[in-house]
Order: sequence, then structure tokens, then C-alpha cells
Amino acid sequence: MEVTRSTEITGRLQQEVSVLKADNTNQLNLIKHLQNETETMHLENRKQRLLIQQLQDKSGLSPPHVAFTAQNTFNLNNLGNGQTIKFDNIVTNVGGRYSAGTGLFTTDISGMYAFTFVIRVFEYSHICWIDLVKNDQRVVISWAKGDPEQYGYENGGNFALIHLSKGDNVWLKYIQYKSFVCSIDDLSTFSGFLLYPD
Repeated sequence: MEVTRSTEITGRLQQEVSVLKADNTNQLNLIKHLQNETETMHLENRKQRLLIQQLQDKSGLSPPHVAFTAQNTFNLNNLGNGQTIKFDNIVTNVGGRYSAGTGLFTTDISGMYAFTFVIRVFEYSHICWIDLVKNDQRVVISWAKGDPEQYGYENGGNFALIHLSKGDNVWLKYIQYKSFVCSIDDLSTFSGFLLYPD
């Protein structure tokens, strides 16, 4: 009887050990599976971080910069009708798109641009009508008449937001008003800059 009972206990213990071994094997397999999944997730996470970094690098590229300001170093006397106003002193020319030789701003980047100009008349009997022109089409105008009470000086100017395509030109053009003449001094300026590219 003692032997039978001992055999039963041994059998149950062996059975429990077998169950524990099976549980242990299952636990080890589960741990390996979880380790593999964790490693896969780490790899996927690393790929995602690299992709995010690449996108941030691309989006972090500096947008193109275009800006200019030009002014004359001398007076322009008795402008001719339709004459392009050329500013010889380039104060700023980021992107190199303003030409002192032609007086034209020529874009190589399509986008929205801002332009402003100030024309100072210095003869009291002179009237200056100035067009801001895009590809020979008037965009905005300015008008100033020399003021005898201000020693002949008077300012005129304007501002415009213009969409430009690559190769478009913008400049200032004098338009004669009746029989009046126009002379502008060296405080006159022309400026423009790219707000944002297309």
C-alpha cells in the first residue's frame, strides 16, 4: 500500500512537473515572441524617426530669398515720356534680380511679390506721373507735383502685391502729363521682395 501511494504521488509529481515544463516552454516561447515583436517595433520606430527627420530636413530647406532696394545717386532731369526710371545705386539685391543698367526687376521664381516706390519731385513747376509696370501693363500709379511752399519738393509713391511668373519684368515708367515736365531727385527709391514662392 505504501508503495502504491508513493507511486501515485510520484506519478502526480511527474505529471505536475510535465505541466510546469510545458508552461515554462510556453512562457519561454511567449517571451521570445514578445522579444521579436519588440525588436520589430524598434526597427519600425527607427524607420519612422528617420522618415520624420528626412521630412523635417526637406521642409526645413530655406525658401528662396529675393529682395532689392535701389536709389539714384543723382537727379534725373526732364524725363522723357515712357522713359524707364533707372536707379543706379543698388542698396540691396538679394538674388541679383534688379538691373541698374535696365531699371528692370526680372524674376526667376514664380510667386507673390511686394513692390513699393517713392518718387521725389524737386522742381516746383514739375508734375511726375509714374506707373509701376508689369510686362508693360500698368499695375498702380503715383502722381506728385512740385510744391512751391516746400522749396519745390513733393513725394509720391505707391505699393502693390503682384503675382509674377518666371521671366516677368517689373519697372517704373514715367508718363507725361499734358505739357508738364518731370525731374526727380536722388531720394527716390524702388524696392521689392518675394513674399512666398508658388
